[in-house]
Formats: sequence, C-alpha cells, structure tokens
Amino acid sequence: MILRRYLLIEFFKGLAVALFVFVFIYIIIDLFEDLGKYLEHHATITTIIEFYLYQSIPYAVLLLPVGAMMGTFYSLGMMARHNELISIRTSGVRMVKILSIFPILALLLILSSFLINEYIATWANHNLRRVREEKIFKRKRRSFRMRNFFYLSPHHYLYRIRHLDVTNQKIQGLYLWEFDDALKIKRTIVARSGKYDQGWVFFDVTERIFQPEGERLSHYDSLGGIVPESPQELAKSPKPIEEMRFDELIKEITRRRLTGADIKEEAVELNYRFSAPFINLILILLAIPFALRLKRGGLALGIGISIIVAFIYWGLIQTFRAYGIGGKLSPFLSAWLPNFIFGVAVVISYLGVER
Repeated sequence: MILRRYLLIEFFKGLAVALFVFVFIYIIIDLFEDLGKYLEHHATITTIIEFYLYQSIPYAVLLLPVGAMMGTFYSLGMMARHNELISIRTSGVRMVKILSIFPILALLLILSSFLINEYIATWANHNLRRVREEKIFKRKRRSFRMRNFFYLSPHHYLYRIRHLDVTNQKIQGLYLWEFDDALKIKRTIVARSGKYDQGWVFFDVTERIFQPEGERLSHYDSLGGIVPESPQELAKSPKPIEEMRFDELIKEITRRRLTGADIKEEAVELNYRFSAPFINLILILLAIPFALRLKRGGLALGIGISIIVAFIYWGLIQTFRAYGIGGKLSPFLSAWLPNFIFGVAVVISYLGVER
C-alpha cells in the first residue's frame, strides 16, 4: 500500500512536470512563429495571454499520453535510483501486485481525457477561435444575410434556404424535407417566400405528403407553423469540427448524410474521439517493461524513449487519419489502427518481463 502510494505521487509529479514543460515549449514555438502577425494587427499583451490560455487546454489533452508515459518512467525511475526495485524483487513481493496501480491510473486518465475533450476542450476551442478572429485579427462577424445553406432541425426537418435576411426577418426560397424515425422522407414543402413575426408565415407554398396509399399534393397561398426556429437560430454558424461535442458531431454527420455531402472527415473525427483516450493506457503499459529494464540512472533514457515513441505514435495517427479522410481506409480503421499496432508492441514488450 505504501509503495503504491509512493508510485502514485511520483507518477503525478512526472505527469505534471512533463505536461507543463511540453505545453510551455509548444506555446513558445507557436508564439515566435506568429509574433509578426500579432504585431501587425496590434494585438494587446492581455489578448495574446488570453489566446494562449485557451490554447493550452487542447494542447494539454493532446500531450496527456506523453505526460502519462513520462510519469510512468519517472515513478519507476525514482524507485530504481533508490534501489527500491531490487529490494522488492529480493523480498519476494510480486511486481505485478505493485504495478497494478498503473492500469488503474490509465483508466482514470482515459475517463478524464474523454470528459475534458468533450466539455472543456471544445469550449476552449470555441473561445480560441473567437479571440483569434475578433480580438487579434479584428475580423467582423458574419453578415446578417445568408445565401444557399442547409439547416438540420432537431424536429426531423432539413431546410435548404436560398436567402435569409435576419435583419428584416425574411426568407426567399424555402425547401423543407421532413423525415420519419427511419430517416425516410414523409413530407416536402416548397415556399416562395416567408416573413417572421412571432412565428414564420410562408407564401406560395406547395406541400407533398407521402403516404402508403400514395402522394398527396396541396397548395396554399400562405401557411404558418412550418419552421419553428427564429431567424437568429437559423443564422447560427455551423461549428468547426474541433468545437463540436459528440451529440453535435453526430447531428452534423446526419445532416451531411441527408444532404448527400461528404462525411468522411466528420466520421473519422467521431471515431478518433473514442480511440484517442486509450492512447494513455497503451503508452503507460508500454512504458512499464522499458522502465523495469532500465538500470539505475536510466531516467534520462526513459524520457528520450517517451519522446521518440510519442513522435512515432503521433505520426501514425496523422497518417491513418489522412487515409481515412481520403477514403482509403474506413473511419473506424483509420482511428483505431495506431492503437492496434502499438497494442501489439505492448504485448511483445512484456515477453520475458519478470512477474
């Protein structure tokens, strides 16, 4: 119990230091690359600090597996430095019992990574974009007139709007598809124009209802109660993928599938959101046999191994994601193959390790 507590404390020490150092280096490199842009747009110091505070959150999530691997090397390396690993082996205590704390830590990091990425990193990415666009580059928000866009309503409606004037609360050209639970079209509506006044009223409306006994066609000079969303809701900009939570990403995939648009990038991202947290488990398990084989004073070597492995892992992830987005691999395989490859490496690395 005491040894496990010791490993736990040393692990989080190594994890915290590694995360701080790597995020700091990442930010410094990015700052010097973009410093000219900040000066050109007269960005204030407080704005730049705010920008990098938001940016540090997704960076930390990205680098968490590397920090976890270094935390493993650090905790076991400190024990090796004080000859505690030798003492454990000679005392007859099984190493498996002592090291069982690491899979538990890995599961904790998987859950933490999942939740942080879902709720905090997406929020940080949204504010990151807002600060960059509005405070640094001084770009104005989108015009209140929008043309030729799709909108997926939570009411099983898909709209295609030719022209939306938010200021005057008018629509020119509405195409509406209503779907049932099986995503089959049950009704279509085409309207020439619409006016919003505490609710939409559309003019020159053609409605088609698809029933088992056949199609029913109706025409109305005016018709209300079609679109429940206000002009402001319809004008909301679609979020970038990195700002979407799981439910929003699934909704976006559904919307794009219904409109016939390409969904490969979104599908790859959805699968990656599930596979990425497990990198923590794999890198921790991979670090343990290496750390046990290192001799006293091999902590620096362990840190070097962590960096090399992280670069290889990250290279594989980006390569397979590119193949997935390009359609050469399924979204599932593009997200999970790096984990599978390194999972095999974990199994091989444990061959011959003393238990």
